[in-house]
Amino acid sequence: PVVMRTNFTNNVLQNQLIELGSIPGATASNRLTLDGQGDTLRMTPSSTHPTTLRLNGSKYVNVRNFVFDGAGNSTFSQIWLHNVDTVNIVNNHFNMAPSSIFNRSVYLSAQAASDVASRSNALRIDSNVFVGGMERAIHLAGSVNSPSRHLQIRHNFMRPSVSGIQVDAIDTGSIAYNDISITPIGPFVNQAIAILIESANGQTHINNNRIHNFELSQGNPVNLKMGINISNASAAHSRVYIYNNLIYALQTSGFQYGISINAGINGDIAFNTIHLTDTFSTGTCFGIAISGTGSGWHIRSNNIAIEKALG
Repeated sequence: PVVMRTNFTNNVLQNQLIELGSIPGATASNRLTLDGQGDTLRMTPSSTHPTTLRLNGSKYVNVRNFVFDGAGNSTFSQIWLHNVDTVNIVNNHFNMAPSSIFNRSVYLSAQAASDVASRSNALRIDSNVFVGGMERAIHLAGSVNSPSRHLQIRHNFMRPSVSGIQVDAIDTGSIAYNDISITPIGPFVNQAIAILIESANGQTHINNNRIHNFELSQGNPVNLKMGINISNASAAHSRVYIYNNLIYALQTSGFQYGISINAGINGDIAFNTIHLTDTFSTGTCFGIAISGTGSGWHIRSNNIAIEKALG
């Protein structure tokens, strides 16, 4: 294995793009590790510098111990991924100044639906801290025909402004032990969703996450708050397991959903604890809601409490 350790002047590298492509000779037993040793990659994004670290076609790479620091900007991402295989993003600190438009800390670029060979595989995002004004801490783009396979997002601490984790398509994976709280910034925010899965196939586990304290104010209300939202899990062979999650304090008005299933079949929702409060008696609260074409879900042994003010 090869380990590259940084030694930046004053421990900061400013406005420089680091890019890796396919790495000759990289294997499961011969990995490349980029070790930041606590050094900072700082970027002021622009149209010519839309990202800080780019992995394009990289396999068997570890990225660890960096501080990613930057102002938020349109479509800016601090780590940009495309066609990656067995990449670990571990123990990094992501900080982004507030912005009013789409930006992500970790972004996986979508593959063409026909490009089966280039789908993301075995991406692991573990034990990172996401704070500041990023709109989405993690956004993995894709489609039903081009999902992220064998995905692991675990043990991360997240404080984004719209969504903690958005996965457009997943085929087998685990989203577990994450701590997610959302602080919407600016009037552009009209929803707050901790975990959003657009499409799920295979065996997907969403468990032991702590989703809490969406920090909103009456002066900047957010109409829709969701702890976990599955938009579609419709493949006949798929099964989504949602269990042992703690969801509470999603705020005090508007529509609140602890767990929402918009469409899909074959899933288990069990042993979750959900506590929602409508202090102003102006919203609608659902502990668990299944709508659309949702069917085949087993719901059992959940602990749900909803408090509504009189009015």
